[in-house]
Amino acid sequence: MDEDYHQANILLAKGQRQEALQRYTTFIDNWKPKYDASNVIINTDKLAMAYNNRGQLHYLNVDFYLAIEDYSQAIKYDHDFAVAYYNRGQIHYRLASHQLAIDDLQRALEIEPNFKDARSNLMQARRDLELQLQGKSSSDIITTSN
Repeated sequence: MDEDYHQANILLAKGQRQEALQRYTTFIDNWKPKYDASNVIINTDKLAMAYNNRGQLHYLNVDFYLAIEDYSQAIKYDHDFAVAYYNRGQIHYRLASHQLAIDDLQRALEIEPNFKDARSNLMQARRDLELQLQGKSSSDIITTSN
């Protein structure tokens, strides 16, 4: 099972996206929880990363809703996974769900206060939400300033 995860990472690094997607899916489908003495699941790190990476592949394939599902699963298995919050926030932003984007980007910054991309994208999402509430868009501002 770990071999699927390892191979998926290699395929992803080589740019073999479809093959990597299949390997991550195999890893996720075959993952089995391991428990500590307190009956707490202890082996979720790779699972969260596999969901995040598969989410990125879905994003690159413009399968935004599948990507959101995978990022949400990554967060389920690692509540402090700043990159997964950031990635999900980026998709919400692209779908013009600015408040959801803001929520995710804020959470990413709570976890990783020095996450520069999350900070700049959060500022943009806030500006765009304000414009959306005013019935305008970023392109309206660009068009009217010329």
